[in-house]
Amino acid sequence: MKVTLLNHTPDALDLLLRTKNTRLRFESDPATWSAAQRAEHLAYMRDTIKSSWEMVDYVFEISGVTRAFTHQLVRTRTGSYAQESQRTVDVRDSEVNKPASVAASSESNDWWDETIAKVKACYVGLIHGHIPVQDARGILPTNMTTSIVAKFNLRTLHEMG
Repeated sequence: MKVTLLNHTPDALDLLLRTKNTRLRFESDPATWSAAQRAEHLAYMRDTIKSSWEMVDYVFEISGVTRAFTHQLVRTRTGSYAQESQRTVDVRDSEVNKPASVAASSESNDWWDETIAKVKACYVGLIHGHIPVQDARGILPTNMTTSIVAKFNLRTLHEMG
């Protein structure tokens, strides 16, 4: 698995402090506060309602993971997602992640390798037979590797941990 931070809210600390400041009707700009004052307000924010945390976003590219993983990830429904599409992308050269439990057993390892080879051959045969990629994908296992872009706010990341 490879996780790359693609984007994030600039000046997140100032934004967090400003949103807290807005709720409490302070008049000063948090960017002008001393380090001690900023730390005091952040400590307060850590132990109170985390609605301000929803203002800070992070966007990640997650690659080299299985579709089974991404199916579980998107079930959180607390992020925004854009995933590589098997409906439009020919994935014949994609890897299939073999679980360690399968690799540890000689007999299971052989079954796995034979089955994956047959599945890949069938997929390629369907595409060569002019079956649309969106229909040929039905034969593919959930352990095919994929990539997904995921956007989470700071509150979501905190609660996922």
